[in-house]
Amino acid sequence: MEINNSKPHPTQRLAAVLASLADTSARIADPSRHEKVLSYLKDETAVLGAHAIVTNLNAFKVIEDCLESDDVRLLSLALRFAGTLLASEKETGPGIFQILKGQHPKILGKLLLYSTSRDADSRLRFGCIEALNGLCQSDHAVQWLVEKEAISDIIWCAFEDDCIYVSASLTTLLKTLITSPRPIQISKTILSSSEFGRHVLLNNLIVQGNLFQLLESVLLDTDWRPFCAHPDAKEDILRNRPVVQQPVEKRILVLTLIWELCRAENRRAAVSFLKDARLIRALFARYRVETDRLVLSRMFDVMRELVCGPVADVGLFDAAAATFLPFPAGKFPALFRNLVACGLLPLLESSVDRHDVLLVTKLMGIIKVGASCLASSLSRSAVDSYLWLLWTVFRGAIDALATWEDSVMGWNMLTLPRLQIQVDGPDAILSTRIVDLIRSRLSKVAEIASQHRHITRCLLDVVLDLSEAVSICLEAGPVSRHSQDAVLSMMRMCIIEPSIRKVNRIAQVAMGNLNRFLKVVDASFSVEEITEILTHIIEDPDTKPSILKLAFTAVPNLFRFATFTNAHKSQLTEPILSRFYDMEWEVRTMTLHLASTLFQSPQPQQLAFSLPLLVPVLNRCKDAEPGVRHAALTATRDLVVASPRGWAHLCASNHCDAFLTALVRVYLQDSEALVRRTALEVLRALVVADGLVTQGLFCHDDVANGDRVGPTRLHRLVVNDPDWEVRVRALNLLETLFCLKDGTGIQTGVWFYQLKGTKLVKEATVDTSRIVRAEAAKLVSTLLAALDGQMAFPNRSRKRAFVCIESPEVDLLEMLQAIDLPALVEGSTAEHIYEEALDMNANYLQEGEELNEGNNILCCYDC
Repeated sequence: MEINNSKPHPTQRLAAVLASLADTSARIADPSRHEKVLSYLKDETAVLGAHAIVTNLNAFKVIEDCLESDDVRLLSLALRFAGTLLASEKETGPGIFQILKGQHPKILGKLLLYSTSRDADSRLRFGCIEALNGLCQSDHAVQWLVEKEAISDIIWCAFEDDCIYVSASLTTLLKTLITSPRPIQISKTILSSSEFGRHVLLNNLIVQGNLFQLLESVLLDTDWRPFCAHPDAKEDILRNRPVVQQPVEKRILVLTLIWELCRAENRRAAVSFLKDARLIRALFARYRVETDRLVLSRMFDVMRELVCGPVADVGLFDAAAATFLPFPAGKFPALFRNLVACGLLPLLESSVDRHDVLLVTKLMGIIKVGASCLASSLSRSAVDSYLWLLWTVFRGAIDALATWEDSVMGWNMLTLPRLQIQVDGPDAILSTRIVDLIRSRLSKVAEIASQHRHITRCLLDVVLDLSEAVSICLEAGPVSRHSQDAVLSMMRMCIIEPSIRKVNRIAQVAMGNLNRFLKVVDASFSVEEITEILTHIIEDPDTKPSILKLAFTAVPNLFRFATFTNAHKSQLTEPILSRFYDMEWEVRTMTLHLASTLFQSPQPQQLAFSLPLLVPVLNRCKDAEPGVRHAALTATRDLVVASPRGWAHLCASNHCDAFLTALVRVYLQDSEALVRRTALEVLRALVVADGLVTQGLFCHDDVANGDRVGPTRLHRLVVNDPDWEVRVRALNLLETLFCLKDGTGIQTGVWFYQLKGTKLVKEATVDTSRIVRAEAAKLVSTLLAALDGQMAFPNRSRKRAFVCIESPEVDLLEMLQAIDLPALVEGSTAEHIYEEALDMNANYLQEGEELNEGNNILCCYDC
């Protein structure tokens, strides 16, 4: 395979690809090759324009040649490429479909043949549906489909296909027809609740293709096959195909279509279709008896979009909802009341069956959807009322769990406080009814004596769902005083009680709620109980690291409260200090991250709280685990950078000299590159924070003085260290030393020259790492700019008289001027991914007798 040195024009490249497309070998084993070719063709179509590709490169003739192949993958690719060309007709102007219809009718004939055949390969049908998605963007193509009266057969055949890719493309096609603004036709044969016009193909599907009945029967899990055939063929289909259990994939297909419509930009068209098809009523009817958890999960997604999405509309809910909701309107918004009426109350009032556990799962799903609805309504009073409802349901779940576990497994549950939260008016009536019904259901679940573990897990799932619903409410904003006790009690039970906390997910959600709670409550809120919760979590040796991490995240949030007293701080200090010496290295690392966060705080009281943590942090710098050493050095760096007071505290302690000695002797020579990187960052931070510290850190000869950094040690870090990130940080240290100013504010760079920085910079410019060379180029540019300012060279040919010709500044300048900076910059930039320039011919897409010959259209697309 020869490669040209010159890059061909994109049009020439595309012409070569198209000329070879029909000769693609059917023996290619990797199906992704065809997807990559199609991706390339779509990109070129977007750049060059479909009209130019059709007229200048005769793309339709290429597609027609491809359709002669026996390879299903090539047939699908060709049809999808045709759809891509037709989809861009509205941007490039009319005429593309006329060319296709007039000069290449064979393509349209093959498209109809394959898409209406019930025996076609799923890969081929997928290509047909994708092509139809493009055709539906062209008015002339739509008119042709109307004349052929084939859209119903196409949808029926695609609906019967079990391939997931066909289902996904069918959903996209139906959404396109439903939400497309053109071409419009107002049908007078359909009893519509509005005068809204529809896409002409959609009208045909509704009138002739039984689309409404088909979608509704799938949702209700009835036999939908009679709606996928013409009237004269229904009896034959039913007679020749025995009734089988309907696959859940079909219900998921319809639910996905509803979910997509709920998120559509064309809200008016989506709402009109959902109303007329009565799909929401069918959804809630099926929800009461659905047993598949995947389908239930998608139903919850649809319900959440119905009440929170862009198409949220009360009219989408069935008018019969009023029979379940005979109460006057309260603070709860109308969407929430309709959700309760259609989904929650019918489920609660249905007869008890053997699916009680699954029923509770459905109830909790509706409760979480209701929380999302209220959180998006921006009604604080409604959210407060709902928090009361969540609390009382939570009590019911805990009571059922405690009764069951006390009698069977001997749990020792905490006593829950019985909060008196005032909810007045219709909301109280509705909430009380919901609570009573749910608690009665929970009690029935607890009475089932044949599935011990199953029941316990179900009730714990209820606790988890309620906790997640609380998190949704907390994300909406502050909660009122009378709701804070309920939320805090729920969190305390989930965090403190071992029987519940053993479910890690519940504890994680509860700790997340605690962090949200601290951010939304007023600064005057009493944090005594929260301090007790955090102290219990931190000092409990059985606390899992994931929970402990969330507890550490909550500690800094306490400092904004006026009620966080010194007594509370002392209560937290001892458990935190003990975690520095935990047996698990992950826990020690988390504790160091907490110290780092506290060190960076500008609040004086937070810094005062963190100062006792300094000694344990310095001790952890000698930890056996490299990750812990890195975290400890990072915390020390943050202390030096963010807090002058903290640095003064370190200098005043008797640990400062020992730390500086260990920094040079141990940490800069650590076996782990991660530790060496952080040690260099600490060293640089010390130089920036206090220039005087350089006297104790650097020397002229580190061979004689091993406690300081000298030329030999720095040379090893800049040039010889095996880790390129260490070398980059060493160059950053050199730049800091060069820019260091003396007591009068004059930049001298004394230590830069004494540490032989000129030689180090020169060697860094030829480093094997591109990134190190890039950093060296930046340093060279900085040094040149600084020296030009210091020495005031007009054209770098005449020097000022007071500058000694043998000075280190002159040597540095001469070295820098000898560097070809543009070439250095160009050579250190990221390597470009060059497009291969190939002499394309048919042989590249054909596989010969020799092994692995051909097989690829573009080597740059190779897997």
